[in-house]
Amino acid sequence: LEFRRVLFRSPFDYRNKACVLGFRNIDTGDSYVFKLEYDDTPYGETLKEIQTLLDKTTLLIGFNTKFDLHWLSRYGNKLGKNTKVFDCSVAWFILDGQRNKYPSLNSVASYYGVEQKLDIVKTEYWDRGLDTDQVPYDILVEYLEQDLVVTELVYKNIEQDMKERSYEMNKLIGVTMYDLVTLQNIECNGLLYNKKKSLKKGDDIQEEIQQIDETLKIIFNADWLNINSGDHLSAVLYGGTINIPCKEEYLFTYKDGRQTIKTRNTTKQVNFKGLFKPLEGTNLSKEGFYKTDVGTLTTLNEKAKGEPSKVLELLLYRSKIEKQRGTYYHGFPKKIEEFNWTDDVIHSNFNQVVAVSGRLSSDKPNVQNLEGGVKECIISRFSIGRGK
Repeated sequence: LEFRRVLFRSPFDYRNKACVLGFRNIDTGDSYVFKLEYDDTPYGETLKEIQTLLDKTTLLIGFNTKFDLHWLSRYGNKLGKNTKVFDCSVAWFILDGQRNKYPSLNSVASYYGVEQKLDIVKTEYWDRGLDTDQVPYDILVEYLEQDLVVTELVYKNIEQDMKERSYEMNKLIGVTMYDLVTLQNIECNGLLYNKKKSLKKGDDIQEEIQQIDETLKIIFNADWLNINSGDHLSAVLYGGTINIPCKEEYLFTYKDGRQTIKTRNTTKQVNFKGLFKPLEGTNLSKEGFYKTDVGTLTTLNEKAKGEPSKVLELLLYRSKIEKQRGTYYHGFPKKIEEFNWTDDVIHSNFNQVVAVSGRLSSDKPNVQNLEGGVKECIISRFSIGRGK
């Protein structure tokens, strides 16, 4: 199974489209290529043909198959009732000891010493800024059919490899294929998100951060203090000298001898004694400056007392709520806009081929371990009726 689309982006972004779809019968060697949105040719009947083929398929083999299943779903196609899925990338990731994340079809093909993908579409068209529907159809079909051949060869080698592995290993791989189908459904359904509520929470946090910043400026007697500047924080926490932008008045003399007072930009040096002795090993490449990250401040706070401890707690709290604002409350709506999810549904990605431990990871955006406040912005699309 292979899709090619105009842009290498999410199938949930409706600016993107699938141009060509292909199947290869692993028993007969026959290939089936279907034209979708490559040109203006109607493709309604084509989708029916694809569904008929899917209904007859007992095993659907692919590479990064979850992504392809998203595209099938995008066009209203679905797996047949008795169709099982086998993803070569997931299987090889496990067989290889989970050492190489995001394996590519070419890398696995190279590992097994079989044919590889064609380069012409990438090098002659995509790399030159042309979209897939601008690739000549015969070249696109040739490229697609080679992908199908490579996927088949990779699968046959993986199948042989699995025969030489333990029962437990094969069972694990089998379970991950069921997980893949479930994850595809989870990603497709996504999380309906209340952007308005989320942005309001983010704005409230932004106001709180501004208040904290004003408090810290008073504590350090520095109205110029930028808490987001590592140099500024290092100077006030550990001591040091920094140059602060400022303006100064000077006497300007015109050519005719007239004089006037003008203002120009300059800098002034400000020295701080600091509140703490820097931790060993936290010095930065910039001489005289030290780390101010959360881990360092947390370690400092373990022994701090009195007013210095209150400063650290304020900085740590600020860092915590700033992460909430940037990652979630303002961050999630930004992701929705970035990926053009016009339905306000977050279609996060759950990865099976990333973590060395074998656990799932999530990105674009990460929706694992969401904090309580963020969960309040997730809208349930299911209601439970209550009888009177």
